[in-house]
Amino acid sequence: MNKEATAIAQEVEIQIRNWKAAAQEIVRHNENLAGDALTLAAVIAYLGPFPPDIRTELLSKWRELCQRGSININPQDLRTSLFSHSDPATPHPPRGFPISVSERLQQPLGQALGLNEWQLQDTVSARLLVQLLLWGYRNIWVQRWPLLADTQQHLERGFQSWPVTGENAKLEMEWEMVVSASDPELLEKLDQAAVQGLRVLVTHVEHLVPSTQFLERLVRPLQKQHVQSAHPKFCLFLSTCLPARMLSSDIHPSILAQVHVVDLSLSSEEIQELMLTQLPQPECKKLLNQHLQLQNEKQLLQEKLFKEKDALMDFILQSNTSLLQDSDFLPCMAVRQESMEKLRTEIHQLCKELEYHRVLVAAPRKLPRLAAALYQALQELSRLSPTYYFSLHSFISVMQDAFTVKGKPIIPHTFGNTLGDPVPEITNRMVAQLLVHYRPCLFKSHFAVLKLLVSLTLLQYNELCSEGERLAFLRGLQDPDHPGSNVESHPPSQSASESTSSLPNWIPPHIHPDLLCLEKIPSFKGLIASLCTSPIQWQEYLHFPSSTATEVVPCRSHSHLSLLQRALLWKTIIPNGLEGLAEAITTCLLCLPGQTAGSQVPNSGNPEALSNYLVKHKGPIILSFPSQRGDSWTSVQPYYLITKLAHCVQQSKKMQIRVISFGALYDRESMLSALDKAVNHGHWLVFNDCHLLDQWDDKVVAHLSQLIASVKDEQHLVHPDFRLWFITQENISHCIPGELRIWALPLVCDSPLDLKEELSCCLATSGIHHTMSVTTGCYSRQHRAPLLCHLPLCLTAETDL
Repeated sequence: MNKEATAIAQEVEIQIRNWKAAAQEIVRHNENLAGDALTLAAVIAYLGPFPPDIRTELLSKWRELCQRGSININPQDLRTSLFSHSDPATPHPPRGFPISVSERLQQPLGQALGLNEWQLQDTVSARLLVQLLLWGYRNIWVQRWPLLADTQQHLERGFQSWPVTGENAKLEMEWEMVVSASDPELLEKLDQAAVQGLRVLVTHVEHLVPSTQFLERLVRPLQKQHVQSAHPKFCLFLSTCLPARMLSSDIHPSILAQVHVVDLSLSSEEIQELMLTQLPQPECKKLLNQHLQLQNEKQLLQEKLFKEKDALMDFILQSNTSLLQDSDFLPCMAVRQESMEKLRTEIHQLCKELEYHRVLVAAPRKLPRLAAALYQALQELSRLSPTYYFSLHSFISVMQDAFTVKGKPIIPHTFGNTLGDPVPEITNRMVAQLLVHYRPCLFKSHFAVLKLLVSLTLLQYNELCSEGERLAFLRGLQDPDHPGSNVESHPPSQSASESTSSLPNWIPPHIHPDLLCLEKIPSFKGLIASLCTSPIQWQEYLHFPSSTATEVVPCRSHSHLSLLQRALLWKTIIPNGLEGLAEAITTCLLCLPGQTAGSQVPNSGNPEALSNYLVKHKGPIILSFPSQRGDSWTSVQPYYLITKLAHCVQQSKKMQIRVISFGALYDRESMLSALDKAVNHGHWLVFNDCHLLDQWDDKVVAHLSQLIASVKDEQHLVHPDFRLWFITQENISHCIPGELRIWALPLVCDSPLDLKEELSCCLATSGIHHTMSVTTGCYSRQHRAPLLCHLPLCLTAETDL
């Protein structure tokens, strides 16, 4: 009896310790309840329209706000990390602060969503925030229904295998009714769902021409007066595959005024994970699948352990007699303990295997991380012109070509392969594929910017520069557009002004404040003194930008400067020579193969290479020409380029081009007829001067959308030779409906990059001759303006090649 009592006491003592720890956790949770509730409410109320990475930054700022009672409302500026700062005295927080919040926000977030501890990750995932946003809009107190933007990226992620339980990425799994906005029975289905209390998702809102009846249904039932309320569980979600930046031009303003936008685009980490499953070779995919399988097995074991603990707790709580008098307690306890100990051992063993696999997948993860960084550079470039839109799906397709190196797996030692490391070769191929593919999509000045951004990305990828240094080089040390957010905006002291008075006269006085700012970075300490001591050496070194990329600083005091630090110095002293400096950096870093230069590069001046480039793309093509301002001009005319491309691809058959130019009257039926004829007979249909059109006809857009869907789904309803072109001006590219833009190939009609490319293009196209028969009948814009909203306008031309 004593032995049994001792055994029971020992077992109970273990459980008591666990229960006390759990009780303390509950006490801490209750202390953090107000702060956590405030944070989750702020997430639901404010974070919807922001992209995922901004959400993460705002969450960090809110945590700081709860602790200190104040925050810097400006976005985080990583350039400040370059400077050494003394820690300022922490001010006493105002009354009511600090507000206690959980150290791990994923705990209260998971509790709100009904997730258990074992289902949560170590960090707050972007998808978990999305789940909270979707959950929040199902509550009756929300004032507006949500509009989910960029659902295409959300769905692309949903098609992958992810180890996190409880995160359903596929949109259709979240709702009880999914209906298209173009469904003729949309209103009836919404009324039916409101009565039954269903969760409804209305897709393709960009197709919707809102009626008064539909706008009335967008009003939350609790806000309606003198109207019978809908079922309290009814909730309505709208969605579009358009990115958030296109909503203002492609979604009707009356709809945007009634909804809250929720951006479903992927975060930087999610893009890396998506590329991790898309880019590596089959051998590496096998390893990654094993890693994901181990993670899933670990979660399943954690779930079993959680249930065993709950079962033991229930057994003890439901016992009506003293445990010492219960003859079944000790055997039951022994079984439960043995089961839990076995599960703990299995989990411990899985953790070891996972740690080993983390080492093995380090190499496969490195290349997708570079691909994600290259995509981010491309997105930064897209801000330079409204005509640019580069989808993640097409970018992944471009990157996949760089991984088709047969016989060279990414981690050869894992599979017993004795070949050399293929990672540097794949890295060069990734960069080459990127530049070759997007060269015809960019104006020549912007292509130089892309090469510079790619160079900086490679430096950061190889850990040769920090993010702060990269931003300082791109944006400078001070931001003229936002004076309040300057990195170092304090006026120079008298001693600092005296030190700059001895600078050599070849450094202009207006550069002196920037040099003082630069010298505050530890790596540049003593720069002004060195410039004053050795002015001739510095002047010779800074005479040519190529010396910055290839040679170290001649003065010992700063011979330690890295490539980007030397470039930052050169840019600071000679700010007007950035173009030559950028070219020197890209030449030094980008060791590109031969296909990125010469007659094989696809661009508007090289129709033969461009025609081969277009073969891979079956969707619409948007050809933009530069706006007529400054030095924005082109020696290649859009329609002439299209005819040359048709000549290159025609081979032995006759190619017919039909042009619909928005410069004369043209009725809807004739336009639809021309479209159907081109689709059936394999003609090229060109919508010319789209920037002159104020509004597209709704039926024409619907017909074009159906056509694009058929091409995208590879339905055999479209002639294989059919091509659909849109010609527009650079700064008015939004005149083309967004639902067409996101599936279109964006091309630019620009002059060659240099004389070598110009001569190469002239030699390549000197043999192309053809005749054209064009019928013109253009009206001036002011004479036809009242008809624009009713009839599309065109000039027709048919060309046989």
